[in-house]
Amino acid sequence: MQSESATRTTTVEQNANPTLDLDDATGILNSGRRRRAVEFLNEHREAEFGQVAEFVAEEEFGTGYSNEERKRVYVALYQSHMPKLDSYGVVEFDGTGNPVRQGPGFETTVRYLRALQRVRDEEDAGRFHTLRDLLSD
Repeated sequence: MQSESATRTTTVEQNANPTLDLDDATGILNSGRRRRAVEFLNEHREAEFGQVAEFVAEEEFGTGYSNEERKRVYVALYQSHMPKLDSYGVVEFDGTGNPVRQGPGFETTVRYLRALQRVRDEEDAGRFHTLRDLLSD
């Protein structure tokens, strides 16, 4: 039987590449917290986990967020969102206090994120395009 860490390593090796497919990317980006973490790391390349959590909490709740709100974001990012981003190679996150860094799949994920944002903006403006059209630009 394979250990949990061996299984996770295998998953990372299978998914940690810059050619994420559309299904993986949309699954990764379907969470606002994951999108905000990607946005933050797109600006900073690497950061302490607490900085990422504070940014996400501020984006979600505004500058006057409570300690309870920050804690909810911190725990969700730590237990769920960052490990998922790590498992697909989007970020490097080991949960041991090392900085969170962009992973090998980061740029591809940002490309999908930008395309999804353009779809939203186009829909808001009353124009509709397919995601594939926007990715080909």
